Amino acid sequence: MAYIGKASIKCSAHMENAIGYIAKQDKAMPLEEMKKYLEDSLAHMQTVDTSMGERTTMLNCSPPDIAMEFEMVRMGFDQDKGIIAHHYYQSFDKNDDVTPDLAHQIGVELAKRMFPNFQVVVATHIDRDHVHNHIIVNSVNLETGQKWYSDKRSLSDIRSESDKLCLENGLSVITKNNKYRSIDRATYQLGLKGKSWKVNLVHDLDKAVENCKSKDEFIAYMTEKNYTVRYTDTHMVKLDRGEFWIEDGAIASSYILLAAEQYDLGACWVHIRNRTGKRKSSDEEVRKLLGVPDGYAVLNLIALGGKGENKRGYAESDFDFGKVHYEKY
Repeated sequence: MAYIGKASIKCSAHMENAIGYIAKQDKAMPLEEMKKYLEDSLAHMQTVDTSMGERTTMLNCSPPDIAMEFEMVRMGFDQDKGIIAHHYYQSFDKNDDVTPDLAHQIGVELAKRMFPNFQVVVATHIDRDHVHNHIIVNSVNLETGQKWYSDKRSLSDIRSESDKLCLENGLSVITKNNKYRSIDRATYQLGLKGKSWKVNLVHDLDKAVENCKSKDEFIAYMTEKNYTVRYTDTHMVKLDRGEFWIEDGAIASSYILLAAEQYDLGACWVHIRNRTGKRKSSDEEVRKLLGVPDGYAVLNLIALGGKGENKRGYAESDFDFGKVHYEKY
């Protein structure tokens, strides 16, 4: 089973880092900086550990300066602007036990079938728990000068071709009803390594359905797996994130507020936990907006900025000492 994802390498728009791990950066890059970024990405892809089975293949281009070859083609067709390249990655399920050789063959064949008249670099890496390919494609067609149009349809076509190659080589594919099909890339990648609480929860629930014959057995099984279970008309299960995470978060937030005051900054606690947003819970909306990884919950946000006004401090007479109790309530 292989999962296909992509990132467009642009001169202006939010970027996804193509160097090994594709980490998103929410900032625009000028063209020259973007070209340097692409050059570094291509250089990284050519740095492989052949003793481990890693390798790189170039199609319609050659070392030593592939980035310059890419640029010359774009300039020749007056297309050296906007999206200058595309980065696709092909991750294989470790349960398929794919060898680096086979993964590389599949990656190269995929590139040949999908980008026959483009300059392409395919690199196979095994620096994670699973074998994966990086495929960087110059944005301009060598014959027509037209740019590759990357959208949901083209990505779907690439995924379909990847599935065909997997089947041809005796590997599994992501089926229509597969539990991995509709999850986001970050969750899928964590799931491959057994580190996604969402995927682990699905797995544990599947096992519970197979093995538990009663309500008590279900609760006992999930409790043993470190879940907290509330059983009503339907099964409601949540991941136990730790006994004191709310207290810890509140204490840390209090220190941030105190530090802000020390630097004469205004600060405001915005509560998130157990609040409802416009469409989802506030926690879900904030985690999606900020890219918070699986397994974390958001207690609050703290807004910082210049003070619009200086409020007076509290005097002793402002406090209700009737709420203070000594020795006992």
